[in-house]
Amino acid sequence: MRASGGRALVVPMRLSPIAVLLALAACAPDGDLSAGAFVAFEPRGATQAIHEVCPNGDTVYGIDVSKWQGNINWAQVAGDGVQFAIVRVSDGTGYIDEKFEQNWQGAQDNGLIRGVYQFFRSDDDPIEQANILIDRMGALEPGDLPPVADVESTDGVSNATRANRLQQWLDHVEAAVGRKPMIYTGGYFWQDNVGADFSDYPLWHAGYTGGTCPSTVANQWPDWHFWQFSSTGSVAGIAGNVDENRFNGSLDDLRNFAEHNRAPRGWLDSVACDEGAVGWAQDQDAPDDAIAVHLYVDGEAGSGSQGHAVTADVHRDDLCDAIGSCAHGFVWPVPDELKDGVEHTVYAYGLDSEGGHNPLLQGAPLSFTCQAPGEGEGEGEGEGEGEGEGEGEGEGEGEGPAQPRLVVLLPPRGCASAPIGPLAIGALALLLFRRRR
Repeated sequence: MRASGGRALVVPMRLSPIAVLLALAACAPDGDLSAGAFVAFEPRGATQAIHEVCPNGDTVYGIDVSKWQGNINWAQVAGDGVQFAIVRVSDGTGYIDEKFEQNWQGAQDNGLIRGVYQFFRSDDDPIEQANILIDRMGALEPGDLPPVADVESTDGVSNATRANRLQQWLDHVEAAVGRKPMIYTGGYFWQDNVGADFSDYPLWHAGYTGGTCPSTVANQWPDWHFWQFSSTGSVAGIAGNVDENRFNGSLDDLRNFAEHNRAPRGWLDSVACDEGAVGWAQDQDAPDDAIAVHLYVDGEAGSGSQGHAVTADVHRDDLCDAIGSCAHGFVWPVPDELKDGVEHTVYAYGLDSEGGHNPLLQGAPLSFTCQAPGEGEGEGEGEGEGEGEGEGEGEGEGEGPAQPRLVVLLPPRGCASAPIGPLAIGALALLLFRRRR
């Protein structure tokens, strides 16, 4: 375990885990913690929920750093066998790491594969935290690792609240950067303080258990991508201790993971009876090309629900600055068969141009209800129904024009929320007067 000044913290064996945590809290200012601050001495209360997972073969050596490593000589780091570095951006919203920019740039300038992590605070606004990371990191470049949420602090909230806010952080970051983020945690902490299944997200496991196989991996994850195995490493170019890590795979595997095809991004903005389903989608690996969007009604993709394909190629001025390219909007008209007075739900997916992951667009699913076409029509006074829009009132028999439709006066169910105003009531009274003539 590393104290806040970078020195090794020697812990007498007679201290309880609670005493250890209290001693640790005295070592670092509140709100300025880095990866491993708590998990090194997490209480051993969930042994049934952890397991051993050995690497698949080769591993790759790397480090993670924060301001506690001081001014780093990145050229020396790169010359000492380090292949990747994961850099802290902040501790929640309360502490911004003042060394982030120089570490983020220094790792890249010296040929290291780089990543960014944030010490996640469960009692902080997850979107504000995510925006700090997104803004300071900037756009992910080819060769960058996906961002990481460092989950190891309880912060006085319930497990359910922690899991919910973590999911908000993950969703927000993924939508912004087009990569599925990673989660850093320890097996004991996760089981006792989160417990939910987030195994869709790559795991950066923290466990100082020695050997070549981490033995305290949370059971929700069958495998791990990264393993922080020590907090007392020594690397050229860094004064004092540094966290040491292994990537689960070869250097080529690591490069492929960092160069991973980014998933499309976009939003399903709205679904309305007249305007249809409106949104946008963009493939970040081909940012100027139009991509396909698949919409499914009343069920997710793969559920057997009805599917519809559109192309996101509609020009939208608001997208030009927001995503750097304009022609990525789409519109899907609601078909008449779905205007049946029943609530329907639309799921929208952006299709990856390289055959990768096709994510559900942000904002989806959305529900809508539209009345059937022609519902509430007035009938003609004659035997015909008033085909065509001839001049005059057509009061005789035959094909005179139909009376005005009530749908003009009354808002369709689910499509408008305005109350019936005096003008509408007056129009209805006039219509009834004419019908009595």
